[in-house]
Amino acid sequence: MKTFITIAIQWLITITVFAAPLSLEQAKALALQNNTEYLTAKASFEAAKWGKNASLGSMLPSLTLGGSFIYMDPATTVQTGGAPTTLNHDFRAVSLNLSQPLYMGGKLWNAYKINGIAEKMARLGLRNQELSLYSKVEELYLNALQMQAIMKISELDLQSAIRNLEIAQLKYDNGLISNADLLRLQSNKASKDVSVLQARTAMQLSLRSLMNYLDLDEVPTLVEIDQSDNSLVQTSLQNFDNAQTDALIDRAVNYATDHNIGIAINEQSVQIAKRSYSIAKSSFLPTVMLTGSRTYSENGIDRYEFEADNQLILSASIPLLPQYKNYAASRQAYYSMRQSELGSVSVKRGIRLGVESSVLALISNVKQVNAATLALSYSEESYRQLQERFRNNMLSAGDMLDAELMVMSARTALTNSMYSMLKSKTALLQALGTDNPRMLTNLINGDTEE
Repeated sequence: MKTFITIAIQWLITITVFAAPLSLEQAKALALQNNTEYLTAKASFEAAKWGKNASLGSMLPSLTLGGSFIYMDPATTVQTGGAPTTLNHDFRAVSLNLSQPLYMGGKLWNAYKINGIAEKMARLGLRNQELSLYSKVEELYLNALQMQAIMKISELDLQSAIRNLEIAQLKYDNGLISNADLLRLQSNKASKDVSVLQARTAMQLSLRSLMNYLDLDEVPTLVEIDQSDNSLVQTSLQNFDNAQTDALIDRAVNYATDHNIGIAINEQSVQIAKRSYSIAKSSFLPTVMLTGSRTYSENGIDRYEFEADNQLILSASIPLLPQYKNYAASRQAYYSMRQSELGSVSVKRGIRLGVESSVLALISNVKQVNAATLALSYSEESYRQLQERFRNNMLSAGDMLDAELMVMSARTALTNSMYSMLKSKTALLQALGTDNPRMLTNLINGDTEE
């Protein structure tokens, strides 16, 4: 078993070849360059932008150049001046044709507006993908930092176990403790070795997850994140009462109503449904088209001698029968619009509930950090006193192990609560529709300005 653990530790040390330092902002920039989902959303935005331009062309006049060649056998004979005249076998004609839709019942205009809305939705979708990407990178980055902190705690715990085992060995040599107590401390030290190995493995896995997401070839050296904004949030929220919490929830919900990307996309979907209903109703309306042409054609006698012929046509049409299909299509579009409007209400409620939950989670985690900090201070102070008593043979080995466990649990609880607070802050920022941490600080302080 010891041989296996030694080999495993050596293997982990071998693969841990750290590359240059990688900050959180650098990780986000790398993700924007390499993430396929973000690049797909970017391509969708470009496609929607050009789709809007293409729909604009449907409302512009079209000009075409046409030509024809006709060969007739037998040749046509006509009466001219009382005598028959045989025309050429071949005729040529060239024409310019111009068409301009004047009124199509609003179909073209609404189609153009729908494509414009689709462009806005694609832009919002791109921004939403960017925020989701930032949130995912930050989650993976924080997970890796958290596992590094847990590993350091495990190493500190192992060092403490080694020191206590050395003291116990001296006591055993002097006949002050039993062999059972010594074996218990030796077993505790061996379990700490395994804990360090497990913590290192967890750290490696978290780093690998970050590497895979960023498409990195080497294990990065993570940089501790700037805690200035987090300290402001923690200091401000740790003493919040119920009234202050409710006020913050109201401010956050109001901000999210105006800035949450999910709400904005849903509102644009409602606009598309309304435009689609207008297009469906336009099937009952008349259409007006203006067309004109100028044709140059041979007279049949003189080759390549062309005569001009001009035409200008204003045409209008109105659908009469069957109208049932148009009516059914309009009712379908109407209820699709109603479905979209009612769904929008549910989406807004869900997002607002999510914002409220995120605010409560952040405040809860902040208070948990404060409680864990006090618990750690108490645990460390108690451990120092108990360790001194253990050195003086005034404390049993079992009580000393309980004290070690208490300190390690307190350190782990503080680390986990700290990173839970950071993750809940990231989740709240995404729910608000921003990646600016100062905006959260402003909301906490009652300032809703951008």
